Amino acid sequence: MHDGLMPSHQSDPACSPTGSLLDIRVALTETGPMVVLSGEADMTTSTQLEDALNAQLTAATRILLVEVSGLRFADSAAIGAVAKAARALKARGGRLELLSPQPGLARTLTLLGVDQIMTVRGGTGPRPRQPCSPLSPDHRQQ
Repeated sequence: MHDGLMPSHQSDPACSPTGSLLDIRVALTETGPMVVLSGEADMTTSTQLEDALNAQLTAATRILLVEVSGLRFADSAAIGAVAKAARALKARGGRLELLSPQPGLARTLTLLGVDQIMTVRGGTGPRPRQPCSPLSPDHRQQ
């Protein structure tokens, strides 16, 4: 970590060598890390998403915020990755909060029952103490 920002996993798609449609950034808030997702999360980006979430789980995080207002699309693989992280946190007494899903995603989460294993909130979440940092190509370097 440097300057209060969490290590990143994927840079802006325009700058990404993989041309990923998913942008993942991490910022620190008063309650802990906030993963900010934008673009499209599907089976082609699910490994990136899992890796970014797991990086926060291994940091002994008790409350993980995942802000998704900029997420235009999320398929079952992406939803499964977030649900897996929520279950892992819940098993150790923590929680995952999904913030600001667009209406279609919020409805899908409700239909799938995912809102039963994590908190899903509309509106804006806590403001980062510092701007989000893009994730580096190798987020495992701490």
